Amino acid sequence: MYITISGFAFHWLNQVLTLPTWLKFLLGDLLWGYAANQNRLFGSAYNPNDACCLLLIALGLLLTQLSHESVHPFTRWPLANWCFVGLLCVGIYQTKSRTGLMIMIAILMMTAYQLCRHHRLLVTTILITSSLIIWHVFPRSASTVTALQSRLTIWHNSFAVFKQAPFLGVTYFGFARRYLQLTGTYVPHAHDILLMLLASFGILGGVGFIYLVLSSGWHLTKYWHQYRTPNLRYFMMTLPIILAYGLTDFVLSSMQVLIIILLIIACWHHEQQLSTNSLIAATSHR
Repeated sequence: MYITISGFAFHWLNQVLTLPTWLKFLLGDLLWGYAANQNRLFGSAYNPNDACCLLLIALGLLLTQLSHESVHPFTRWPLANWCFVGLLCVGIYQTKSRTGLMIMIAILMMTAYQLCRHHRLLVTTILITSSLIIWHVFPRSASTVTALQSRLTIWHNSFAVFKQAPFLGVTYFGFARRYLQLTGTYVPHAHDILLMLLASFGILGGVGFIYLVLSSGWHLTKYWHQYRTPNLRYFMMTLPIILAYGLTDFVLSSMQVLIIILLIIACWHHEQQLSTNSLIAATSHR
């Protein structure tokens, strides 16, 4: 919420007055942000893509809470909570992240199907009609083809960087230097989580990441069928969001995003441990 609100507030304040540096530090007002992205919302985040990823995680958590019956205090004011959903959606749209907007639409569609189980045909008709309208207001749609070609070039060159040191990688901090030597162009990261890990940490890092994804996915599915604890719904929503956004950008380069994702993964492993201990205790009792 703060990223969205501060993004609009900072944009207005910076046109009216200059805040003291110490206050900008406390508020997170563009100290490290990109001046080139003034027309895209990122508030107190480092850049619009980082802001979008954090907003998507928040939206996923909130929609998970609202789409299931719960005694959580947030559900006592449904109108206010749906206003929060709208505010997060506006923030995601204002970041002008094409990947983020597509993920947001997918999340909203899933939630709509969950809330309107008996009217899915009507929901499908509305969604198809809305998709035609959305394309006309899709952010930066004119440069979509150019952006895709740019991404493909970066991915191709990033794989070439990986092939220079396939076993141990070029390290995270060495990627930009190797990429510059190879292409003459500065690119901070591979804009893909798997390619970045492969290039930075070699086959060991790439295989480790793939194992982590497959293992977590398998355990998540298994625990969902066995326990169906309320907290598992949050992981079912947030972990795919992280992976989906990682297909086109390496937002883990931002400490703001990395800390949140590490907390989510730590909570997931904690949930696994609790479920395992409960199963062992129940078996011992029998």
